[in-house]
Amino acid sequence: MATNKDPAQGGEQKKKSKLKWIVLIFLFVILSGSGGGGYYYYKRVILADASEENEKVVKRTRKEQAPVFVALDAFTVNLKGDENALLQVTITLQMADEEDATKLKRYLPMVRSRLIMLLTSKQAREILTLEGKNELARRVAEEVSQPYFPGDYPLQIQNVMFTSFIVQ
Repeated sequence: MATNKDPAQGGEQKKKSKLKWIVLIFLFVILSGSGGGGYYYYKRVILADASEENEKVVKRTRKEQAPVFVALDAFTVNLKGDENALLQVTITLQMADEEDATKLKRYLPMVRSRLIMLLTSKQAREILTLEGKNELARRVAEEVSQPYFPGDYPLQIQNVMFTSFIVQ
């Protein structure tokens, strides 16, 4: 005896089979998208946050490093003007790092020349006040930090300290 299949049942099975494949493909796309989104989030957000934390630690470490000072020999110069005044000053520079301090020492004759030119351009009344000394310190940092040859980078001077300051 032959079994007769109802054609409606065969069409229904084909529809169920197609629906199953559509659902599987849909789930695959959703899961792939979720995985890709998770990967993107991990790379962009989580690793970026970790990178920022590492930068903060490095910055804190740099701040905690011992200061680097370079003491310059005393300068004795005639000041500008009719007063025949003399300035004797000893300057100590606080550098950003050891590399800048080494470079400053390498170019010390040029540093001293720049500072002598700066100091001899001042009048006694300009540098006797606190504001005058602060302005002089700012100008010293500006002069010393300038590049020493074309294409060179500027030095980073963190502080200028006068360890001796006599005007006669």
